[in-house]
Amino acid sequence: MKFNKVAAICKNRKRIYIYNDPDSGAQWLGDGSGIYLLEGMPRLTSTDEALRLFDVPESKRDDYYCKYEDLPDGIDFTDGPGVNGDGVESKTATIGWLGESFRLFEDGNELYAINEAYLAPFAGDASYIKYHRRDMKGGGFLLGVNVGLGLQAVICPHFLHRQEIFTEGILEIAEAFLFMQRNFPTPSGAENEPVDDLEQQKLGE
Repeated sequence: MKFNKVAAICKNRKRIYIYNDPDSGAQWLGDGSGIYLLEGMPRLTSTDEALRLFDVPESKRDDYYCKYEDLPDGIDFTDGPGVNGDGVESKTATIGWLGESFRLFEDGNELYAINEAYLAPFAGDASYIKYHRRDMKGGGFLLGVNVGLGLQAVICPHFLHRQEIFTEGILEIAEAFLFMQRNFPTPSGAENEPVDDLEQQKLGE
């Protein structure tokens, strides 16, 4: 996991949450929407120390919302639930919305979106990552991220499905692509040929 990417999330959102696990002594860092296990670095003793570590000028520190406390109740931070990575599949498609990019995850009949910025700390670790759904006590769920056998992060989904203007736009796009597929199909015999976009245009004439 790349610590500088976690720091970038906190700085972008202007939120620093430092959580201590009273049982294991581990520390977690995030912005409240994504929480990441800290490993291989000195223990943070305060949010002021994190602000200095992130090179936030003193004149701008009042712009940040900071917490330093024990892990929140209602979320299981143990490794066990994510060891097998059952039930959650990362889709190949991504969606852009209001200048941000989201990766889609399928869990049975449910489809939810995760801001790709929260997955950036794991760039390059794809072959070791297992994603899973991690339910919260009292309702709600998170995306759990295991690297190997160990839990490394829990991330809140972004509720794009609650944005009516977004869902209506997605339906319009899907209908337009289906129209194009029906009316401008791939020319016969060209399905498996490696051609560029210009050649595809000529084949479709």
